[in-house]
Amino acid sequence: MEEKKVDVILDGYIHIDTLSNIKKGDILILYLISDRIIYFYQGEDVLSFLNKRNKIFLNNKLIGIYFPKKKLADDDYSNLSIFIFDNASNIPEKLIEKIKNTNAELVYLSLEKFKGNIREFKKFKEIESKIGAISLRYLGLSGVTLEYLSNCSNLRFIDLSYSKNVSNIGLKYLKELFNLEILYLDDSYITDLGIRHLVNLSKLKTLSISGTPITDESLSYIGNLPNIQRLNMARTRLSGEGLKHLKNLENLVEINLGGTFINNSSLYFLNNMYSIEILFLDANDITDEGLFYLKELTNLKELYLNETDVSGDGIIYLKNLKNLENLQLEGCNISDDDLKYLNLLENLKYLNLTLTDITDAGLKYLTELKNLQILNIEGTKITGKGLDYLQNYLPECVILSDI
Repeated sequence: MEEKKVDVILDGYIHIDTLSNIKKGDILILYLISDRIIYFYQGEDVLSFLNKRNKIFLNNKLIGIYFPKKKLADDDYSNLSIFIFDNASNIPEKLIEKIKNTNAELVYLSLEKFKGNIREFKKFKEIESKIGAISLRYLGLSGVTLEYLSNCSNLRFIDLSYSKNVSNIGLKYLKELFNLEILYLDDSYITDLGIRHLVNLSKLKTLSISGTPITDESLSYIGNLPNIQRLNMARTRLSGEGLKHLKNLENLVEINLGGTFINNSSLYFLNNMYSIEILFLDANDITDEGLFYLKELTNLKELYLNETDVSGDGIIYLKNLKNLENLQLEGCNISDDDLKYLNLLENLKYLNLTLTDITDAGLKYLTELKNLQILNIEGTKITGKGLDYLQNYLPECVILSDI
C-alpha cells in the first residue's frame, strides 16, 4: 500500500492528501483504533502509527502514552508529545512533570471527561508554553475553567465538544489565544454572544459549532475570521440570511449546514463562494429550485443533499460542476427517469441513492458513470437481476445493496 502524507484529518471527516508541503508544526488529527490522537509533524516522510500497550509510536519512536484509569509509570518518556489522561479526577504532579520535561516543543494533552475540582487546572501554569493542543470534551466544570488556558499562548487546537457547562463567559478566556487554529464547541450551550469573543482569532482555520443554539448573528462575527477553511454549523438555528457575511472568506473550502433552517432562498448567498469544495445541505427544506444557486461553484467536490426534496430536475443545474466526485442523495425524490441527468456528472466517484424510488428500469443511465468507485442502492427497488446487470457494466465499482 502506498504511504500517503496526511494534511489534516478532522473529527468526523477524513481528508488525506499527497501533499508535499507538510511542515513542522502542522497539526495532524488521526484515529488510532478507538482513540483520537494528535501529533505535531516533525518532518518525517512516512507516517506509520502503532498502538501497543497504551503507547503510541511513529517510525518506531515512542511519541505518546495513553492512561485509561491507570497510574503514571516512572518510565523515561522524554520525547513524548501526546499525553492522554481521560476520565481522571485529578491532574497528577507526575503528569505535569513529564510534560514539563519532554523534549517536544509542543504537546497534545487529553483530559476528556475530567471529574475533578476546578482548582486542579491551576497546575497548568507550569506547562503553559508546552500545551499546543488540548481536548476537554465532556468537561463537567464551568467555563471559568478556561481561565487557566488563557495564558497558553501556543495553543493551536481546543476541543470542548459536549461540555454543557461551558458557556459564553468561558469563551472570553480564549479571545487572546492568537495562535489557535482549530476549535470544537459542538453540542455545547454557546450562543451568538460567545462567538463574538472569537473575532480576533485571525489564525483560526476550523470552527465546529454544530448542535449549538447559534443564529445568523454569529455569521457576522465569523465573517471576520480571514483564514477560516472549515465551518461546521449543522443542527444550529441558522436561517441562512447570515450567510452573506461569509462572502469574503476566500479560504473557505468546507461548510456544513445540515439540519438547520435554511431553504432555497438561503442558497442565494452561496452562489459566489467559489472556494467551496465540500458542502453539506442535508435535512433542509431545499428543492430543485435551490440548486440553481450552486451552478457556479465549480470547485465543488462533495455535495450532501440527503433527506431534501431534490429530484432530477435539480441535478441539471449541477452539470457544470466538473470536479464533483461525491454526490449524496439518500432519501431524495429520485426516480428512474431522473437518473439520466447523472450522466452529466462524468467524474462522480461516490454516489448514494439509498432510500430512493429507483428500479431496475433506471439502471441503464448509471452504466456510463465509468469513474464510479462506490454506489449505494440500499433501500431501493433494485432486484438481484438489476444488480448483476449494473455490476457487469461497472466491474470496478463497489455496489452496496441489501439484496
